[in-house]
Amino acid sequence: MDNNYENIVPWNGANDTGRDVRLKLQRNFSKIGINFQELEGKFTTVDELFDLIEQELEKKLSKTENDWAAGIITFLKGLIAEELIQANNGLVVRKTEVVEPMLMSLLSEEFEEGIVEENEDVFVEEMRTATGGAATLGELDNVDDEADSVSDTDDILVRLAGTSEWTINTALFSQVSQLMSKVFPFTMTLSGGGTYEKGSSQTINISWTYDRDIESQSINNESLLIGIRAKQYANVATDTTYTLKAIQGGQTYTKSVSAQFKVKKYYGVSANGTLTNDEILALSSTWAGRTQGSTVFDCTGGKYPYYILPTSMVSGIQFWIGGLRNTDWKEETREVTNTFGHKESYTIYRLNSIQTGVLNIEVK
Repeated sequence: MDNNYENIVPWNGANDTGRDVRLKLQRNFSKIGINFQELEGKFTTVDELFDLIEQELEKKLSKTENDWAAGIITFLKGLIAEELIQANNGLVVRKTEVVEPMLMSLLSEEFEEGIVEENEDVFVEEMRTATGGAATLGELDNVDDEADSVSDTDDILVRLAGTSEWTINTALFSQVSQLMSKVFPFTMTLSGGGTYEKGSSQTINISWTYDRDIESQSINNESLLIGIRAKQYANVATDTTYTLKAIQGGQTYTKSVSAQFKVKKYYGVSANGTLTNDEILALSSTWAGRTQGSTVFDCTGGKYPYYILPTSMVSGIQFWIGGLRNTDWKEETREVTNTFGHKESYTIYRLNSIQTGVLNIEVK
């Protein structure tokens, strides 16, 4: 049946002429006549024509109203639904795991009434939306009530030999957890802190990492949001230890770093028999400790070796020069103020005699 008719453009002196219109009308009416001849025998009255039209319309599905189809509907390019799709008043679920053909065959037999579609890669199973007893998403009826209810903990279900019911085995879960913690121990890192000179005020930056999710964390008993991985402490001027505590898998883990404030010791040479506070600070320095390995003191041109130590550390001090113990040192105790204003009692050691060469001095 040919339903392609010629379009007639009204004559305006530039398009179809009167003759064109007449010819197109003749051809269109000719097609209509041929089409009616093809329908010969299907209807003889107008009522029969309307009945035929109604029958054809009944074969069309409505896109805007609720409708029904007595036959199978095939969607060539898939189906998208914004709301729930139901089949026989049940939920249709697409399982994405790959299923072997033999397993698919077994599943088809076991869930014959529930399988809607199957192939080698996927099947659609109709899940029950209302049941008269305990049922899991896997449709297991042989589980105890505790195993089939919402749990606040991670659980392992087991079915012991000689029984048909699945139950929660807390002992097994504990054993597995202990084994996993030994094979794959939880690790955390913590960095920050350091050593600073007494009298200074520092900003201490702490940062840390975990190798897995945690349940809670705190530093020095101050609770922190679990997503935080760094913290800053301003105006720190005294020794402070920062202890990070994390809870993971019900276990407590801790790590600590410290900010320590120390004084320095000073050593070197000078042509002066006594030193001012600024001259002491200008000597070489390191964190204070009584002993010092063999150190070169270059006294060329006539200089005194100096070793200046906090008084609290001088007990039992010994000086060795060239491998021999030397006791010819002058002592003076006085207060020294560092560059940050901190005052500390120091003992100033100086060789009694001026030197003109290079000395290797060890302090024990």
